Amino acid sequence: MACKSANPKQAAAAAAWLGKWNRNTHQNNAVLEIDSLRQDAIYFHLIAFSGGHSGDVEGWASVAGSAASYFEVVENDTCSIKFQIFGDSIIEINQLKGTCFAAMGVYYDGKYRNEKLSTDNNEQVYIDSFQLLDDTLANQILKKLVGADYDLFVNSSQLSSPDTLDLDSLNATVHASGVRGLFTEMENVVMVDSAKNIWAAVLDDHKLYYYTTRKDWANRFPKTFDKWRANFLDYPITYKSK
Repeated sequence: MACKSANPKQAAAAAAWLGKWNRNTHQNNAVLEIDSLRQDAIYFHLIAFSGGHSGDVEGWASVAGSAASYFEVVENDTCSIKFQIFGDSIIEINQLKGTCFAAMGVYYDGKYRNEKLSTDNNEQVYIDSFQLLDDTLANQILKKLVGADYDLFVNSSQLSSPDTLDLDSLNATVHASGVRGLFTEMENVVMVDSAKNIWAAVLDDHKLYYYTTRKDWANRFPKTFDKWRANFLDYPITYKSK
């Protein structure tokens, strides 16, 4: 139902809530849709993700000026969410209390940009700028090594395992990562030694791709990686650096 305000400016401000708003955060995307409003409330539908986990909440939020508040108690979950609108381009959400019916790791906080006005949703630009490794030079070498498969590494990076050990005595740092709720489907591992030699592996549709800058390792799969793939030993390995 449209807002029946006698003041055109108030009506325009109320209508600014309507539409689709996106939070584009790597492996933690979320969508806010507001499709109905009345003089003192907006009806919203909010869906958020963290890897393979998700959360979903909807209802009427009471509006006061440029802010809106939602509060609901269901069983053991008390959900309190605040919405703040900035012009017609951004809605900032603060999840004040409760899990709000979301799975582990899923949250609703953040800035949501108006889909019609947003220019920050170019996925390829994000992938090209994503730095998987802390060492910038090593990351550049990795990107050159794996080529177009770099997006597989980016898309399978969310939760890291800093305790992964170098079992091959290469004096290498090991960086293993996977996506929440999608381990054994979306994972990768990279080893880098002090000379910037790289060993890397990534999953792609129940297959495993292996790369290395070391020619003497092109046909040898590291013991470190064998331990990493203990839960998917049946996935065939493609030696990409042969």
